[in-house]
Amino acid sequence: MKVAITGASGHLGNNLINYLNSQDISVRILTHKNNVQNSGGQNLIYSGDILDTISLEKFLHEIDIVFHLASRISINGSQNGLVWNTNVLGTKNLISTCIKQKVKKFVYCGSIHAFDYNSTTSIINEDTSLTTNLDRPAYDRSKSEATKLINEFSDFGNKIKVAKIYPTGILGPNDYTMSRMGRILLNIFNHKQKFIVDGGFNWVDVRDVSWALFEASKINSPNEDYIISGHWLSLKELFNIALTINKDNYRVYSLPFKLVQKIAYLKDSLKVFTNNNSLFTLESVSAFEFPKNISYLKAKKELGYNPRNIEYTLKDTYNWFKEQGLIAN
Repeated sequence: MKVAITGASGHLGNNLINYLNSQDISVRILTHKNNVQNSGGQNLIYSGDILDTISLEKFLHEIDIVFHLASRISINGSQNGLVWNTNVLGTKNLISTCIKQKVKKFVYCGSIHAFDYNSTTSIINEDTSLTTNLDRPAYDRSKSEATKLINEFSDFGNKIKVAKIYPTGILGPNDYTMSRMGRILLNIFNHKQKFIVDGGFNWVDVRDVSWALFEASKINSPNEDYIISGHWLSLKELFNIALTINKDNYRVYSLPFKLVQKIAYLKDSLKVFTNNNSLFTLESVSAFEFPKNISYLKAKKELGYNPRNIEYTLKDTYNWFKEQGLIAN
């Protein structure tokens, strides 16, 4: 079985490579530059870009399964079109080339933010509609559009089989490129985060998402969707666990959600409350009022999915930070 991955240098990508290698599966990696931690040994590096179809044809030659993780994540709008170009046009290029190269399976990492919701939404599952709301952030709309595009390719009678997973907020170790939540956790562990938002989200371990991606690749259906959620915790609860792991009395103060939202609207960044002005914006703050009830029942039934306790996730993340020399105390 020949496997290829886009987005391999990211948090999820590095963990997926670890998992696949543990199953004795070598990986072909597409990257702009050699910044993938697991690029040696049995894995092969290909220089290219999902916006460049010529490089994709070489990359996908004689590949059986593609894991498409490459994505432009943004909490600051469209980034001059980069979000749409990467997440939508890049996905279109990739699946088109997969079909041309006769790839058997296309496994796409979507996002829970692709789904539609409002104040009356009681539960989000695989039957929830994809968002068409133009008021939603550029990232949300791009992930929704990419998902629709993949469905169109599948429905058009192409022989490629598709599986799409939708993770919630990803946490965990092996965060070499330092995700936004990784940076916030590191700030907590290093006593640099003074304020948080009075809200919460559904959190999932990056290793559980990696496992789910691999299990979804085994499903023989033409086109399946799986929500990979974990546990809803407020930011205060999440960081109280983190502080318990760190075994100190450092305090993080929780600001009222509406107050933070107003400040973010006026300033478009809460740099007054954090050392990194890109961590809290109007778009990132709005995510913390996402519906609490996000069902992983289908993944549990069909994949055997069962999310681990977030406390274990945070302990492993803390230990990984320590191993990397990133925690001062």
